[in-house]
Amino acid sequence: MKKIKKIILTGAPGTGKSSIINKLKENNYKCFNEVWDENFKNPSTNKDSNQIIDFSRFLFDERKKHFEINEIESNFKKNIIFYDRSLIDIISYLKTYNKSFPKEWTNYINLKYYYNKVFYCPLWSEIYVKNKMRLEEYDETINIDKNMRKLYKELNYNIIEIPKKSINERVEFILDNI
Repeated sequence: MKKIKKIILTGAPGTGKSSIINKLKENNYKCFNEVWDENFKNPSTNKDSNQIIDFSRFLFDERKKHFEINEIESNFKKNIIFYDRSLIDIISYLKTYNKSFPKEWTNYINLKYYYNKVFYCPLWSEIYVKNKMRLEEYDETINIDKNMRKLYKELNYNIIEIPKKSINERVEFILDNI
């Protein structure tokens, strides 16, 4: 059995990640959407709340289940799984809001390595839109972006910045650079 490339698509909120994931799905790639649960309000609206910790535990557990998949159904292309955000993103958000997290999360991430290239959607104010799930002000996304890039670099991932182009061109860029 060929090893599966577990590829992260990440970046600050509102940078086009979900649109890219949807296009990859249309092209028959195995993809996991960003994990979300309507039971949690967007924790960024109340950074002093412990809800961000509960929400992060939920996210970590769900994304960990997705990471543990080691086979891909035959109807998908290649041995590739794309993830809209990763376990690393969860820790990055907690660090951004100065919240603690279990040490075993870092241990798990260090043992379970994603594909070494991380495809990063850069800040893009022209497409940023607040909505019911994305409540951050654009200025807040700048800090999220800075902390996220820093953590991926600390963990020795190769950040590949996706150009600010059409969705089709962005997907083509990713597939050409795996």
